[in-house]
Amino acid sequence: MTIKQGALLTRNGSYVCAEGGGGRELVANRPARGPWETFQFEWLSPPDLSDRGTVALIAANGHYVCAEGGGGRELVANRNAIGAWETFRYIWWPGEDKISFQAADGSYVCAEGGGGGAVAANRPGIGDWEKFSIAVA
Repeated sequence: MTIKQGALLTRNGSYVCAEGGGGRELVANRPARGPWETFQFEWLSPPDLSDRGTVALIAANGHYVCAEGGGGRELVANRNAIGAWETFRYIWWPGEDKISFQAADGSYVCAEGGGGGAVAANRPGIGDWEKFSIAVA
């Protein structure tokens, strides 16, 4: 992956937002993109032959996105360094031009309701709510 920054769009077209530009929870309820909806992508490993690798996401204020508890809970953007909870395995869906994120505990990141509310790493599998488009530029 070569994308340096972008916004994540949910199934229903809402943008994922780091509330306050970071330091708080992630939600998927924004109708338009601004600084709080733009993330830096720090690609930690390139994709393998099955379009999987690892990535960290950085909010507007420079904090890393974290899956609290390593997964099973909400996503927040309040960490100063990358650890296991701030590292996500990604799965790229080239036929759909979408990406999914897997937390340290194996759960997948979900925009609840397909967008419009909370973002959490609490799903055992991947469906439409666990796939995000990346809007660049």
